[in-house]
Amino acid sequence: MPGPASQHTAFEELIRPRLLEVQSPARYLGQEPGSIHKDWHSVRLRFAYAFPDLYEIGMSYHGREVIYQHINARPDCLCERTFIPAPDMQVLMLDEGVPLWTLESRRPVADFTMLGVSLTHELAYPSALRLLELAAIPLRAAARSAAHPLVIAGGQCTCNPEPVAPFFDIIVNGEAEAVLDELLDLLIAGQNDSREELLQTAATVPGCYVPRFYASRASNHGRQVQVEPQVAGPPSRIERRYVADLADRPLPVNPVQPFVEVPSDKAYLEVMRGCPQGCRFCQAGYITRPARARPVDLLARAAVELQRNTGADEISLMSLSTLDHPQLIELIQRVKAALPPGVGVAVPSLRADAMSARLAELLRRPRETSLTIALEAGGEQLRCAINKRVTADDVRATFTHLMTAGWHKFKLYFMCGFAGEQLEAMDETAELIDGLFGLARELGARRPQFNVSMSVLVPKAHTPLAWQAMERPELTKHKQQRLRELLRKPRGAVKLSWHDTGEAVIEALLSRGGRELAGLIEAASRAGQVLLSDNFDYAIWEQLLADQGINLDEQVFTERDPQAPQPWDHIDRGVGRQFLEQQWQAYQLGVASPPCHERCTACGLGCAGPLFPNRVVE
Repeated sequence: MPGPASQHTAFEELIRPRLLEVQSPARYLGQEPGSIHKDWHSVRLRFAYAFPDLYEIGMSYHGREVIYQHINARPDCLCERTFIPAPDMQVLMLDEGVPLWTLESRRPVADFTMLGVSLTHELAYPSALRLLELAAIPLRAAARSAAHPLVIAGGQCTCNPEPVAPFFDIIVNGEAEAVLDELLDLLIAGQNDSREELLQTAATVPGCYVPRFYASRASNHGRQVQVEPQVAGPPSRIERRYVADLADRPLPVNPVQPFVEVPSDKAYLEVMRGCPQGCRFCQAGYITRPARARPVDLLARAAVELQRNTGADEISLMSLSTLDHPQLIELIQRVKAALPPGVGVAVPSLRADAMSARLAELLRRPRETSLTIALEAGGEQLRCAINKRVTADDVRATFTHLMTAGWHKFKLYFMCGFAGEQLEAMDETAELIDGLFGLARELGARRPQFNVSMSVLVPKAHTPLAWQAMERPELTKHKQQRLRELLRKPRGAVKLSWHDTGEAVIEALLSRGGRELAGLIEAASRAGQVLLSDNFDYAIWEQLLADQGINLDEQVFTERDPQAPQPWDHIDRGVGRQFLEQQWQAYQLGVASPPCHERCTACGLGCAGPLFPNRVVE
C-alpha cells in the first residue's frame, strides 16, 4: 500500500506561489472553518474523499460531510478532501508536473491508503476518470499495483455500477455509515496483506462489490445482461447496507465552511432518509427505502449547534420528503423556537397534497424567498399514473394556503417524457399555471411569480419505469416549444427552464447500461467531456458512440422486456423485482398505490409497515 509522503509537498513548492494565476484560488487552499487536520503519522489508515466536480459543487453535497465526519471520528483513521480543479488549474498542474492533492495536508492523493469517489450523477463518470488521471492513478483497476490506493465508489449511481465497474476496486452498495467501519477495520487488520488478499477480504463484507471477481455476459447485441461471480467466495447478489435507526447516528453539526460562494448558502439538517411516497419515476425514493425519521429532540439540539457553528441565517430541514416526517409541525415549531431570532427554517421541496394553513404560516421566513413545489405533471390522470397522488383540489388548496400566508414566489418542478405521454400534456401544464394566476386574483394576493422547471424523464434502474423507452428528443423539443408558446402571457411572471435533451439521452444510456460502456466513458474523458455542467457537447458524444459501435435505438429508445435480465440484477436494493413489475403495470393502467406510511405495499423490504404508525397529521 502507499507509504507516507514528504511534509514538503509539491503543492507548497510549486503551486502555492502561482495561485494568483488561476480563478478562485481559495478553492485550493484548505484551512476552512470546520476542516479537520490530523497528524499523518498518528493513524493507521488514510482515506482521501473525492467528489468528481469543482470545489463549490462538491462542497454543496451533504453526503460528503457525512462521510468526512464519520471517518475522522475514528482515532485510527483520517479523511481528507479533494475535488477536480478547474481547467486553468489543470493546465498549471501539468505545467509544474504536480499530481492532485488533498486540501487538508496538501499531500498527493496517490499517497493515501484509499480513495473514495462519490458517484451521484451518471454524467460525472468521465469526470471521475479525469480525477484519477490527475492523481496519477491508473484508470483501470486491473492496472493498479500495491503502490496505488484502493479506489472505492459510493453514491446513488452504484445501484447500477456496471458502466464504471472496471475502474473501481470496491463499490459500496448502500449507505456509507452502515458499511465503512467494517470495511476499514478489515483493511487495517490486513495492512500487511497483498492487494489481491485485501480485495478478497473486502469481497466478504456485506454491501461491498469487488468487480474483478465477477464476469459479465453480453447479449447478441453486445449489451451486458448478466453478472456472475467467476471465483468461489463472493456472493451472487450484493446486499444493500443501510442505517436502520438514525436516532443514534450523529449529525454533522460543525461542517466545513467553504471560502468561496457555493450554490446553496443554507446549513443543512438531515431530518429523514428515504421516502414513503413511491413516485414511480424516482430512483432515490426506491433505493433508499424504508423511510426513517430522526427524533424531534435530537434535531432541535442539532439545529442549535449547527447554527452556532456556522452562523447560518437559515437552517434547511433536508430529506427526500420532509413533509412526511411523522411530527412535522412539532419539528418546525421546536427548531424555530430553539434558534436565535431572525434565523429562518426552510423545507427544500413541498408536495401539493400536504399543506395546511398552519404549515404555510410556519414556513414563513425572515427574508423573502421562494418555495419549491414538485407537481411533476400538469394533468391529474398522469400524476395518478406516476403515483403522484395530487388532485386538482389539492393543488388549489395548497396554493390558497400559501398565497393567503403571503407567499407569492414559487419554483414549480414538472417532468415530460413519461411512456405514452402526448404533446397535449403541455396544455394541461399551461392550464394549471394559468389557474394559479386566476386563484391569485380571486384571493386578492400579490401577483405570483413562477420559475417553471421542465426536466426530461430519464428511466432509471430499480424503478417501475426502468423498462420504458426514453422519449425521443424530437418529441421533447416539440413539447418544449408548445409550452413556451402557451406560457407567453402574462409576461415576466413566468420563467421557463429546460433540461437539455442531449444530456438526458446520455444520462439514460449510462443509467441502464453495462460494462460495454466503459470504453465510451474512458473516451469521453479523453475527449474533454468532464465538468459537464459547463462543457457538455452532444456532437462529441455522437461521434464517440459511432466509434464505439453503440446503438442508441437499441439501448435507449426501445422498451425493455421486464422478464429479461438487466445489468444491475446482481445489485440488491431491497425492493423486489416482482413489485417493480407490478408498479410498471399499475403505471400503464393509471392506477395509484398508497404511500408506505398509510399501508404496506409489500415491496419486498419486509419492514412490516405501515411506517410511522404514530404519525401526527395536522
